[in-house]
Amino acid sequence: MTWIWPTRRLVVPAAALALSFAASVAPAAEVPAAGTKVVMTPARGSGVLKVVTPAKAVHGGKLFRITGASGPLAVGGSSVLFGVRYLQATNAFYGAMDLNGNGKLDAREYVKFSTSRSATYNVKIDGQAYAIRVADVRVGTRAGGGITMVYGGYIVLTYFQGNFAGTTVRLYDDNADGKLTQDGQDAISFGRSTFALPLGKVHQIGQHHWQLDVAADGLSITFAPAGELELGIVELPYRRGLKVLALTDDQGRSYDLLTSGRTGIPAGSYHLRYGVLTAGKLMTVIAPTDACPAYDIQAGKINTLRLGKPIRVSFRATYTGGNLRVSPQVQVFGAGGEEYSFDFSGGTGRPHVLLMAGSKLLQDIPMKYG
Repeated sequence: MTWIWPTRRLVVPAAALALSFAASVAPAAEVPAAGTKVVMTPARGSGVLKVVTPAKAVHGGKLFRITGASGPLAVGGSSVLFGVRYLQATNAFYGAMDLNGNGKLDAREYVKFSTSRSATYNVKIDGQAYAIRVADVRVGTRAGGGITMVYGGYIVLTYFQGNFAGTTVRLYDDNADGKLTQDGQDAISFGRSTFALPLGKVHQIGQHHWQLDVAADGLSITFAPAGELELGIVELPYRRGLKVLALTDDQGRSYDLLTSGRTGIPAGSYHLRYGVLTAGKLMTVIAPTDACPAYDIQAGKINTLRLGKPIRVSFRATYTGGNLRVSPQVQVFGAGGEEYSFDFSGGTGRPHVLLMAGSKLLQDIPMKYG
């Protein structure tokens, strides 16, 4: 079987950072105890493509895998037919969705994939309009031609927007099931941030912590003060380039340590959901694995996470004819078992092999692609 279009990702080096802050208790919020109900307005558009949600960061969106050349994608509690075909004349793959709802893929519904192996479709499902972005599409073919499998990720370019206490709030149906749940499967963003958090029951907005009650249809959120919380400061494990580091616990509390780590998050047992590091235009995703531990955040203390250095690299290599060949599929893991997206299959720069004797550099050998 031949796989077309392997994924390409780059990594930004991470470094440790030690911070010193005093533990604090969340100040009382100046709103009625009964809470405030905010009406959310449905919206859609390409602007949502700039927003990084947990599913988009870790999986490229809601994952799909189709046996054969076409199959259904779940959207809004229903399904829409999606398929791929190859045109010899243009030496390119094309993707289509059932835009008119006739249950099949018509020739005019196929569009050529972009260089990022993506395409956007405007469809109607059960009378409701959706804009669906399919990305990172990969195709399996058999010898002699024919598509055996199609897989990738997709997102629904629809969200809900409102304003609470002068802050813009947006909700995203991150798992594309047509409803908003507060179990971390959907997402929420605040203000101008382009990095969304898993949608939970407790979030920090500004200087205060809030209890959220989100309507399943996404059309309203009721905010109430989360009360006096015992907080623990959390040291950030990266020196620079961190854009988001999302943690959640089993009580529905969801925090970004970039904004909340210095002031503290409620004591409890948290798990890594995702993170993002950048350096210039390069971005790497910090993804959890089964090896990642639970982080026990203690109140009134400065807590340190087992993340970042030391880094462990996993790859396959062969040595033949005096040449060392390394597979492009390189996995990079941090101290807590978290994975950093990384690939040697192109991009800018060239990997080097360093021969060391202790801390002394003996030889620096640049690798070649091919």
